[in-house]
Amino acid sequence: MALEQLWAGWRDAYVNEATEVERSGIDDACVFCAIAESGPPSPDNGMVWRGDLTFAVLNAYPYASGHLLVLPLRHISGLEELTGEESSELWATTQAAVRALTGAYTPDGLNIGANLGRAAGAGIPRHLHLHVVPRWSGDTNFMTSVAGVRVIPETLPGAWEKVTAAWPAEPLGPHVRDEQSFDSAYDGRPPWDIGRPQAAFVRLSDAGAITGRVLDAGCGTGEHALLAAGRGLDATGIDSSPKAIALAERKAAARGLGARFVVWDALRLVELGARFDTVLDCGLFHVFDDDARSRYVESLAGVLPPGGRYFMLCFSDRQPGDWGPRRVSEQELRAAFDTGWVIDSIEPSTLETNLVQPGVDAWLMSATRSDDQKA
Repeated sequence: MALEQLWAGWRDAYVNEATEVERSGIDDACVFCAIAESGPPSPDNGMVWRGDLTFAVLNAYPYASGHLLVLPLRHISGLEELTGEESSELWATTQAAVRALTGAYTPDGLNIGANLGRAAGAGIPRHLHLHVVPRWSGDTNFMTSVAGVRVIPETLPGAWEKVTAAWPAEPLGPHVRDEQSFDSAYDGRPPWDIGRPQAAFVRLSDAGAITGRVLDAGCGTGEHALLAAGRGLDATGIDSSPKAIALAERKAAARGLGARFVVWDALRLVELGARFDTVLDCGLFHVFDDDARSRYVESLAGVLPPGGRYFMLCFSDRQPGDWGPRRVSEQELRAAFDTGWVIDSIEPSTLETNLVQPGVDAWLMSATRSDDQKA
């Protein structure tokens, strides 16, 4: 079969475009270095994220809406020049870019790649950069080839707002995170910190299901403990992150609510020395590995008397992709709470985030502590 060709002469100017300064190899003229030195991310410089060794910036001449470039801060031209640390952060930043663009634009696919050298099509070959480009089915046409025009249906400031709002609070990593990484997430705004109670828990409260002494396990910045306190209940929130607890305490003071917040390990609830009638869990169960899950369920059993209620919202295995926390199946939930508990319901729900709108697929589970104290 003969290979068909579409002549795109307009690209010749792009491929061969280079100033005399670029050709001379003078590094201080690098536009990417100028962006890196221009300060923190802002709409003015187009930078959407900056790390210790890398940064991400909107392409000023995008192929499509949201077109990002991911670069090392250091001025190098080749992949082989990256240190191990730079390589690791560059790829983590690329993963974060994919996550942000997926959340902001819901594309049908993405192109990720690098043009190494001018002959390969690099417009700025002296500073290594990766392209991350959202794509949609049917998004290519002859406008560019015939008219020399590429149609981008949004402004760069508009794209900056979308991408920065969807950017994850940290580079992607293992599904099981350590306490330090959770604490550092609160240096920014974690994806799970939406600034209000989850709608699923508000509905439970409206229905009168949340009663008595309430424990918000893995409370983050405290919205669910504050929801309970605002409705006249005795509420305690615990979290392993000191930064999250400090934010929760400031919220309680600002709202004039008497909720108690404690830096504590959810696997050691009995050592709190208190019993509760209701435990709320938004996004805690799904961070544990198998061993920690068993210990967590045992810890819950130690503070809930027979008849006590446990309400949990977690990532569902119906949620596509493998970013974020571990997915949980209905069967896993039933297995984890098969002894010492009566599972009242497991329903499909939504876990709201500030990353993906309106939220991610979740399970809302309601369980009651039974008279059988073996757990």
